[in-house]
Amino acid sequence: MPSTYQKTPLRLTKVSSLALLSAALFATPAVAGDKGGDSYGKKKSGYEQGMKRHGSDKGDQKSQRSDMNRSQQQQQAGRTLTGTVVQTKEVRRRDTGKTNLVAQIERQNGERIIVDLGNTDQWYQDDFQNGDRVSISGNPGRVGNRLVYFAKTATIDNEQVKIERDPGNRKSKTQNDSRQIEGQVSQTRQMNVRGQDTQTVWALITTDQGNYVVDLGEARDFSASDLNNQTVSARGRDVRVRDRIVFLTDQFRMNGQTYTALRPARVIMGYARNESAQSGNQQSGRR
Repeated sequence: MPSTYQKTPLRLTKVSSLALLSAALFATPAVAGDKGGDSYGKKKSGYEQGMKRHGSDKGDQKSQRSDMNRSQQQQQAGRTLTGTVVQTKEVRRRDTGKTNLVAQIERQNGERIIVDLGNTDQWYQDDFQNGDRVSISGNPGRVGNRLVYFAKTATIDNEQVKIERDPGNRKSKTQNDSRQIEGQVSQTRQMNVRGQDTQTVWALITTDQGNYVVDLGEARDFSASDLNNQTVSARGRDVRVRDRIVFLTDQFRMNGQTYTALRPARVIMGYARNESAQSGNQQSGRR
């Protein structure tokens, strides 16, 4: 079994360079039932946006030219964004009901940009700390009446991470591939996560269908020694890690207790990056 995980990618998003937009996003009261997150994507009518953006029906050509120049500058600046994380917050998307992680990034000139880091489920709270230096490449966009930076890659700690922009669809696909295995644990191993002070537990589980290498997540509510010779029922899916297939658990059951598999965000993104390699593979995690 591999002895360490590869450090994996991150994702980000950019917003307007105006301090007012930054203040607006991070000061908006939460919507009922959003668990403290802001409403993401409130929109005014296209007519109202058009009036604000381009002036009255008669048209203000000077204003239009100014908007076009500003848009071009934002697109050019948006290709690469380097700065310091100032603040992060969970924001609810009205189109999906899910929450995204949004950060304020302060550039060297003091300008603050709002960056969407994608689905919150992919991150732990400590993945983006205030004061962290990040470099992001991507494209500017608009959510409602707010300018947002949607990143394609992020460089953190001198390591570049590819950002997937459609975690919701990917999650739906992998849920369809989810299945259950049951067997006896014959071996366990604790795996270090590069760059983080944490370990995950891998186990070799023997079933009627064969042996499976299984990633059970972080050993928070259990230890590797608890698993030895135990019968475990695990639900998850197959993913490829280098040259082998690993059964990635969402949750597992042992001694009448159910455990949820927890993993650092970098590990999750590493698996996501490798999932395309397992297309059409029928080996179902057997050694």
